[in-house]
Amino acid sequence: MILRPRRIGTKEFSFTNVHTIGAVEFTTPILQYTTLQSWRQDVKSMWKFLDENMVVETHPHCGTHVHMSPLQDVWSLLHLKKICYSILWFEVAFKVIVPKSRRGNIFCKSNRLDNAQFVRKSLKQCFAMIDECHSGVDLAELMNDENRYYAWNFRNLIYGGKNTIEFRRGPGVDDEEGCTAWVELAVSFVQAAIKHGTIAALETYEKSVEGLSRFIRNATVPQLNNPQDMHQIFSGKTGAMMPKQVGILGAEELARLHKKMAEDGKKNLMLKKYLAAVRAE
Repeated sequence: MILRPRRIGTKEFSFTNVHTIGAVEFTTPILQYTTLQSWRQDVKSMWKFLDENMVVETHPHCGTHVHMSPLQDVWSLLHLKKICYSILWFEVAFKVIVPKSRRGNIFCKSNRLDNAQFVRKSLKQCFAMIDECHSGVDLAELMNDENRYYAWNFRNLIYGGKNTIEFRRGPGVDDEEGCTAWVELAVSFVQAAIKHGTIAALETYEKSVEGLSRFIRNATVPQLNNPQDMHQIFSGKTGAMMPKQVGILGAEELARLHKKMAEDGKKNLMLKKYLAAVRAE
């Protein structure tokens, strides 16, 4: 997200004044996705503040990431496997609905095509590998063979503490509607996978945008989900598209990757220190 102040005191700032530009990362508190719908009001309030005080812009390098965890307890192994099946089944549909900047992107790679463990494996063989996993850690190491930079990141199941699955393929957004749409998609998809993500059930859905939309809508819970919020994502989209492999990185992309890995390494170190302090209390 890129922010430009609308004014400081009585001074209006020109959009061409480079000193007023700031690229920032927003991380919300933990929001509960429940029938109370309080998370929507929290998102609305955040964007109201931003819109009143800033000119919000985005960039192809920006992304919207959604971390999800169960309201109670931890992910069951069965639920995690169903989510993994569903991710691989509908990967060709997600390729269509995300913008070009999130295709073949080094920070949200294909969980199948860019994963060395799935290379030259059929979908049936990939499912068999998922079946052979005995824990969330096993699944995380299978779905994210190198790092967290996949469309769906399971690495927090290894690190502990957060216990989240992260959807990383959403683009940067510059308004409340865009933010809400990608949150709704990520959570609704995981919800559908938990309900209908068996291999037998998935085979009744086309690997397409239409199949993905039907899959999500068949799991809709009144007063909980708002499928209409995803209209801007699905509108005008149809069919399927094979994921684009990231391939060999150029010097600029490699530098971006190393910089991001260093930043994330610092975050992981802070998390480990925090968890160690909590355990010591």
